[in-house]
Amino acid sequence: MFESIKGKIGCYRKLSVHPSALSRLTRIAETSEMLWNYLLNHLELLEQLDNSTMEISVEKWTDQLEENIQSCAENEEEEIDQLRQFKHTTTFLLGSAEMEGVLSYERTRIALTLLAEVIVQAAFRLSQKWLTQRYGKVLNSMDESVHFAILGLGKLGGRELTYHSDLDLIFIYSGEGTTSGPRVIGAQEYWVKLIQRLISCLSTITSSGYAYKLDARLRPSGKAGVLVTHLNQYLKYHETSQPWEHQALIKGRVIGGSGEVEWYQKVEEGIRSAVYDWSPPSDMNAQINYLRRRKELELSGEKDNRRNIKEGKGGLLDIEYLTQALQLKFGSSFPQLQNPKTMEVLPELGKLALLKKEEAKSLQYNYKMLRLIENGLRLIYDESTDLLDFEKVQEDTILKLLKHHGYEVSNLRDTVGTSTQNVREIYLKNF
Repeated sequence: MFESIKGKIGCYRKLSVHPSALSRLTRIAETSEMLWNYLLNHLELLEQLDNSTMEISVEKWTDQLEENIQSCAENEEEEIDQLRQFKHTTTFLLGSAEMEGVLSYERTRIALTLLAEVIVQAAFRLSQKWLTQRYGKVLNSMDESVHFAILGLGKLGGRELTYHSDLDLIFIYSGEGTTSGPRVIGAQEYWVKLIQRLISCLSTITSSGYAYKLDARLRPSGKAGVLVTHLNQYLKYHETSQPWEHQALIKGRVIGGSGEVEWYQKVEEGIRSAVYDWSPPSDMNAQINYLRRRKELELSGEKDNRRNIKEGKGGLLDIEYLTQALQLKFGSSFPQLQNPKTMEVLPELGKLALLKKEEAKSLQYNYKMLRLIENGLRLIYDESTDLLDFEKVQEDTILKLLKHHGYEVSNLRDTVGTSTQNVREIYLKNF
């Protein structure tokens, strides 16, 4: 670190007069390769480490990002880089605040989710601006705008994003129409072009890296399906779709797009109806369990010294799949289960006696602990990983993170073993 700031006397001065910044800097150096690497290349952020609070404001983030983009004088490459730089800088500040205890685990998940929404919507506006120059606006036969909705699923939809999370997205439009500009194309073709721009805008690697990796495979017909679907066709598709597709929609919600509030409400009500006004097949549990075991077999990569805390035996997916199966089965009868956040649904399952209260509490306890470990692994290794290698992991760092959140743990291997065993037992008992 000090080699990096050699000759920059101002950096030493900032550290000498801001002891809390030095404290946070020390914690970053000890625990997070991701945050440390970013700080080494952005030493101007040192003074911001002294903040004892971290403001989370969608309005301010949106305004700041828009101001940064406007400073690029219509240079597309620079505009795209602004998205990346804003994402990386804000993620660094959120991560350092979480490690120092300025932000709670839950608040940080919400903040990272809101940040993703701000950046996706900014990328949408950029993509729309670029296309409008050639195609104009999309209008229906009544000269009214054709609306567009971006649905977030997975951790994004559940407001549970962590570091290096991919974004699961689905795209929906309101109706047929044509463009009004110099070149005339149909509504669906226009939105496909916009989505392709959006994906490139966020995922293409530049000198500033990438903003987010996007996954749009949860659309109807998967990778073979068209990128965007008419709302009516989308809802019609889900009248006969598979249980796992309904399962994915539990976390679906609108996170961006264009149109009035009523349009977004219409989309979300349609999604809610597709999930909960649906009669699950009698073998739904068997289908969900088959998919769960397949993921464990094909994706976990577990060995004696390696545990996958997401896909592995007794991992996060055990808890999520069990919770979602109960939501699909009983959500129409109990509106309190119509919630994309796993941690908020679990206590409701206990109150309703759909799980034993002690089982619901155990799953809550272990779900948060496993999420904290996942969080720690990504901060340490600066990559999207759920694999816990006991021979390589910085165990002290993970243990400190757990203790910081109230988990008194002395041996990581034993703790993870006990946790995943308890989770698997509850999973099997209810499947």
